[in-house]
Amino acid sequence: MSGFRRTSTRVRNAPPGTRASTHNGQILTSTGVASFDEILGGGIPLGRTLVVKQDRYTGYSNLLMKYFIAEGIELSHDVTYITLDSNPEDFILELPATVENKAATEIEEDSDYVPSKQTLSGRNMGALRTPGRNSDKMSIAWRYQSLPKVSESFTNSSKTMSTYCHTFDLTKQIDKSTLAKANISLINRETVESAEQGSNSYEKLLSLLKTQLLQILRVGINSIGSINWDDGDSISEMYKFFYNLRRLVRGTNIVVFLTLPEYFYQSENGKNYSSIIKRVEFAVDAAIEVESFAGSTKFFDANYTSDYHGLIHPVHIFRINSLIESTRLSNVQLHSLGFKVRRKRFSIEPFVLPPEDSDKSSKPNPSTSCGTTGSNPLDF
Repeated sequence: MSGFRRTSTRVRNAPPGTRASTHNGQILTSTGVASFDEILGGGIPLGRTLVVKQDRYTGYSNLLMKYFIAEGIELSHDVTYITLDSNPEDFILELPATVENKAATEIEEDSDYVPSKQTLSGRNMGALRTPGRNSDKMSIAWRYQSLPKVSESFTNSSKTMSTYCHTFDLTKQIDKSTLAKANISLINRETVESAEQGSNSYEKLLSLLKTQLLQILRVGINSIGSINWDDGDSISEMYKFFYNLRRLVRGTNIVVFLTLPEYFYQSENGKNYSSIIKRVEFAVDAAIEVESFAGSTKFFDANYTSDYHGLIHPVHIFRINSLIESTRLSNVQLHSLGFKVRRKRFSIEPFVLPPEDSDKSSKPNPSTSCGTTGSNPLDF
């Protein structure tokens, strides 16, 4: 009789609101956005960390954090939200409300989402869609019709979504009675500074998380590494924090969602920290970059900005017991993702350009005959 036993990576007694991955059997939980789950291979595996590189001047990554926290509350998960930049209670009160028995694609899309000034600290999310060519539904060319939408596999069963990924309405705020029943822990700057162990903000926060390791399931850390995360060589301390956090949650039921303002470290005191940022990205299990058109320093053609609000750049996706990324999307689709934020929902999908001849039909034909005086080139 052989003594070999197959080891399993499944977490026993998985909490509610989870399901097994179709790729490797790993237990997953939802981010709150079905199309975002699909990019990650179905959701966030338990015991893993995810970092989202923040968009400049706009608040789309902050919106993804709201979805993550709101989903945890709806699933009755123990939630811990951490921020050193603002009052965490204001953030919780602005969480979106759920829509009962509706898939995300069934919500009416009447206009773009415009958040409050408190959400974005006075900054605008981006240019609103202007009427014209894109106010009506665009007829997609036949060669693009075969491309699947990212979220199509999550919109077929409302029963599945109600138990794993809820649908939220950005125009409504979460009910106070729901918050009263939720188990939420809020950690602000004063709480971190009062921690007895640790010599800087990162070490103090890590010591706080160790004491609550058995009570928490979802951890959201907003704008880690911002100007309020202090102390000397902060980039080095942040790297050690990411590495130790990854080691801390491994083998537990905890999932950690972090947002990182990478643009703070692009050039500091004349130094370029891009190589260190790359090390930070791979100190976590998955890294995604959110690039908004309104806040980007790059130039984007009107064909992109008229239909989308920004781009999603997967730096690397979860690799669980495998050398390949756990996603069903092809490499082309994975690196050609755009997002839209309407008044009521956030969606991610592979972006496609309109057919090449779509705009030529509306342009007047130039004269092709010498000496033509009329509008018709056949008039002599």
